[in-house]
Amino acid sequence: MGFLTGGTQKRSSGIGILDALIGSGDLDPALRGAVDRVLWNQLMYVCDEGNALTTTHEQHNAQRLVALLRTAPSTRSIAEDFERRLEGYAAAVRASCTEFDP
Repeated sequence: MGFLTGGTQKRSSGIGILDALIGSGDLDPALRGAVDRVLWNQLMYVCDEGNALTTTHEQHNAQRLVALLRTAPSTRSIAEDFERRLEGYAAAVRASCTEFDP
């Protein structure tokens, strides 16, 4: 799953590939747990190192990762909670940025 590494554009492409696989039902169910763990790791990376709270493209990647995680019964409730927190953090960052907008 190296297509999820190496920058925002590669990550976005990788998310699209996994979205297509999961959405089509072509992902082997035996692999879904491993894929979900990779998605979680990417989500944590995007939020920590990828500036998901301050850059639009990484916010979009984070939202797409959460959407994929919501499709897995084992991670749906955690993903929904994380999504609410991400939206709250992003709103707070946007608000603080507009306060200092010249």
